[in-house]
Parts: sequence; C-alpha cells; structure tokens
Amino acid sequence: MPSQKKCTASLLDINLRAGIITLVSVVTMMTIVLTPALAQTLTVLHTFTGGADGATPIGLTQDAAGNFYGTTMDGGSITCTFGCGTVYKLVHHGSSWLMSPIYEFTAADKAFNPQARVVFGPDGSLYGTALNGGSCSLGWCGAVFKLQPPLSACKTAICPWHLTVLHNFAAGEDGSSPSSEVAFDPAGNIYGTTLYQGSPTCVIAGISGCGTVFKLSHNPDGSWTNTTLYEFQGPNDGAWPYAGVVLDPSGNIYGVTDVGGTGPCDYGWGCGSVFELSPSGSGWVETILHEFSGGSDGGNPDYGLIFDSAGNLLGTATTGGAGLGTVFELTPGQQSWAFNPIYTFAGSQANGPSSKLTMNASGDLFGTSTGGGVYGFGTAYKLTAGNGVWNYSSLHDFDLQGSDGGEPVGGVVFDANGNVYGTAATGPYPSPDDGVLFQITP
Repeated sequence: MPSQKKCTASLLDINLRAGIITLVSVVTMMTIVLTPALAQTLTVLHTFTGGADGATPIGLTQDAAGNFYGTTMDGGSITCTFGCGTVYKLVHHGSSWLMSPIYEFTAADKAFNPQARVVFGPDGSLYGTALNGGSCSLGWCGAVFKLQPPLSACKTAICPWHLTVLHNFAAGEDGSSPSSEVAFDPAGNIYGTTLYQGSPTCVIAGISGCGTVFKLSHNPDGSWTNTTLYEFQGPNDGAWPYAGVVLDPSGNIYGVTDVGGTGPCDYGWGCGSVFELSPSGSGWVETILHEFSGGSDGGNPDYGLIFDSAGNLLGTATTGGAGLGTVFELTPGQQSWAFNPIYTFAGSQANGPSSKLTMNASGDLFGTSTGGGVYGFGTAYKLTAGNGVWNYSSLHDFDLQGSDGGEPVGGVVFDANGNVYGTAATGPYPSPDDGVLFQITP
C-alpha cells in the first residue's frame, strides 16, 4: 500500500478525505475513443528520501534556461511532524540531472507544508503558498511566501534562498489554508484562494467558512496588503476552492470550488462549481458559470482552469462521468458561457484527475491522475482532438512498486524537445516511498 505519511492537515488528494467524496456512477452519452499507449520511456530523475530533499513532491515550474523548480509537502526540517517541506531546483548537468534543495521550511518560518508548486513572479522570484503557519494561535492558517536567490555567488553545493513571508492568514474573513499556486495580474499583484474560513454563516462538515478569493497588492515600500475579494457563502455559490484562479485580459477572475452548488454529491454538500468574479464599483460580483451535477458533466473539480488560444476555459472534474472524472470546456458567449464535457474517463484510464491541464503548441492536453491506469496507481495521460472527438492515450501507467513511484500529482511541464516532466507523490514502495521526479521521452 502507498505510504500515508503526510502533514497533519495535508491536502494532497482532497478526494481521499474520509466520508467526503461519494463517487457517482452514471452512463455517459459521450463517445470515448481509446488509443493504444504510445511508445514512451520513463526515466526517474530523482528519488526523494524524506530527508533534506523532502518528501511528497507536488508539481514543477520551468525557468527560461530549462531548469525546473518544485515543492515537497513533507520531509526536510523535523520541526514539523512529518517534516515542513522543501523547495528544490533540478538542473541539467551534462548527460544527467542534478537536484538540490534551495529552501527547507521550518515551523519557525510561519509558512510551511506547501500544497502546490511555486511559480515565477514578474520580478523573477518564486512565489507560493503554504498550508500551515500564519498568524493563528495554533499555526494552521497558512501563508503566502516569496523565495529569492542569494545576493552573492554560492560557494557550496547547497545554497539556501531567502524566504520572505508576504502575508500570514488569520482566519475569519481573512481566510485560512491556502492550498494552491498563485496568479499575477500585469501590475504584479498576487491572486489566490483559501480553502477555509471567510463568511462565518457558511458551515460545511462542521468547518466554519467556505473559503475566500484574495488579492495581495504590492506597496511602494515593498510591503504587501491583503484584500479579501470574495467570501463564499455556500452552498449555492460554491465552497472550498481547493484550486487557484486564472485572470483574463479584462481582469476578471475564474476558478472552481470542490463542493457547493446544487448537485447531490458529498452528502448534499454539492458537486462543485465554476465561478467568475468581475470588478464592480468598489467590490466584486460573483457569477456561477456552471454547477456540477455529479452526472455526465462530472463533479468535485479540485484543480485549476486554463485558457486556450481561443479564450475557452478548460478543466478537470475528479468525480462523475462514468465514475472516474471528466475533462470539460467552457466557451464564452454574448450572454453566458456554454459548458461541454469533452472527455469522460473510463476503464483502466485515468481515475480522478489530479492536476490542472497543460496544453502544448498543437492543442493537445496533458494531465495526471493519482488513481487508475493498468496498475491502479495513477497515470500521466494525453488527450488529442481529432474528427470532433478527443482521443485518450496513456503516457505512463505507474505501478508504485517499481522505480517509477505512484500517485502522480501536480501536472506536467515540457521542454523544448517535447519531453514531459512531472512528479509522483509516493513510491517506490516499500522504501523510501517519498516520491520521485520523472521524465517521459517520446
């Protein structure tokens, strides 16, 4: 069995919360085209040990030079129960790759146990969120942080970057438990979500507050000011925004919520929603673009949206469809957005997609799932459009017990040659079972 060690409030896979997710099996009316697996080669670039390199990796970001950066939820400093997590860098070194930790979180940082990848900001620094830390008395409200490289040249193999905590969440209307990557507007302001807290009138599963959308504004003196743009009221307008947000050129904000809406999922808590926030006067107005039913449209979207070149929104739902989740598209119209489930997972395909999608220059979609595949321990998959349908192919089915690990999460990124890179959160089993960095070569 996969390792279950995670930080106390770990949200690696929100669909594994005890008693929360109820799969809805329905008969889909969509055409599913299954193509044979392509000839792919998976190479493990690094096997995490749970020590200074971290454990439970979750997603990658690439810089202009082709280097990769990622986070681990656990491992690193033992000042946290299962480790406080790390940020690392992966550099191509000759014919191999060199992995080095660039920051090891500690409980004293007031920001630890990141649940999503870091991303580059306009200034070239790395930005991210941490589930734990913050200004709550118990240290569980979370924070937004920035990492900058050392000012002077590094003279050792491991040279820690400098951590700045931009905002400590304080619960209440300020929100708590940020669990996703952040987004930037053209002015360099930061946007994101908190999973919990916000409006006290919303209580789901005994948890007060259904989450928030926030903005961090950069001040001339270098400080940051947090503004809560929206507090989810639940259940009808959505609740628990596990994923982050995306912005369009007009400054509108789009995202998904795990529960809420009017669907029958999760003991009546709802199947989730897609929402839009638009600036209006001194505030923001929410519009629900789609409420999931848990049927053929899917349910419980836990991962972020992307825009394609035509301005359509694309995302994944972790449940619904034939029971394994769906891929959906939202097309803008003059009055509203048109929702269309473009693919339904079935059989031994991906089960419970565990990342937002990545699109290449040809318009192909890539993603990961923590379950499914031939061995049941997750997949890296590709969807290709042709003749009005989307064709599924497996890039790799993870078996956990080999060197490839299992339960890939956080999506994939590409290099200039079309190689695919990603992270598996667990395995190889039985040891060290702390996850791997992988490359898939066409």
